[in-house]
Amino acid sequence: GITMKYNRISGSIPSEMGILTQMRYFEIQNNVLTGTIPTEIGNWNKLSAFLVNWNKLEGTFPITFAPNNRLGTIFVNGNRLKGDSLVSSLSILKNLEWLEARENDLTGTLSADIANLNRLDIIDLRNNSLTGTIPNNWNETHMISSLMVSHNNITGRLPDTLGRVPRLRKLHISGNEMTGSIPVSYYNLSSLEELYLDDNNFYGGLPQTPEPIYENMEEFSIHDNAFSGRFPAEYFESSKLKLLSLHRNQLTGTITETICERTDTSQANSIRTLTADCDMIICDCCTKCY
Repeated sequence: GITMKYNRISGSIPSEMGILTQMRYFEIQNNVLTGTIPTEIGNWNKLSAFLVNWNKLEGTFPITFAPNNRLGTIFVNGNRLKGDSLVSSLSILKNLEWLEARENDLTGTLSADIANLNRLDIIDLRNNSLTGTIPNNWNETHMISSLMVSHNNITGRLPDTLGRVPRLRKLHISGNEMTGSIPVSYYNLSSLEELYLDDNNFYGGLPQTPEPIYENMEEFSIHDNAFSGRFPAEYFESSKLKLLSLHRNQLTGTITETICERTDTSQANSIRTLTADCDMIICDCCTKCY
């Protein structure tokens, strides 16, 4: 394998490297690689990890990687990749466990076939140009723990079947064009730690009973939507809470004294961000009122 990080390596990836058919691990991160990813390296059919975060690579992701049954990790964050070849290849990469491709200019839609990737754990496609909807064919056998697609052009509603996934810890959908309310199935997501729904067109109320979704919540961001009704602050008093962002909605209620006590930054696990529409929600300790 090859591992080179923070070495200021420039130039392009030589297409001649395609002859290295025994390559199992390729990592050149945080350098200044330019040019495209050669289609020839898709011949590395024993490759398990391809890591080229934070370079200046351009063009599309080679579809020649698609038949690889061993490729489990792909990191291409912070490049200049475009096109839909990476997203359209996902359903074919049967061993894929971890994909990070944020901050590119990737296009395409998430195929329903990605729910057939039994090993898929983390998918991060934030800050791209994806369209379409989030697939709605998840079930209890899926291993996914992080689904992060914030700041794209995704439409539609929250897929109710995602509420069946037992290991889901992070759901980031900020800055899209989605609508609808939070599905009742999500109330049982007891593993959920981060829920980012802000800057969409969601509406409706929040559950008013002590549901499992509240139990391990650390970051809850729903600002800039049209949520309404009483905010059930009493269910957000967990010592794990770090961020609560509620502003620019139609919520009412009162932030409890227990929550306010945790905004003391001298505490090790304090709430660092607490925002609300203070003309509708009584909040004596918000870090910012709107």
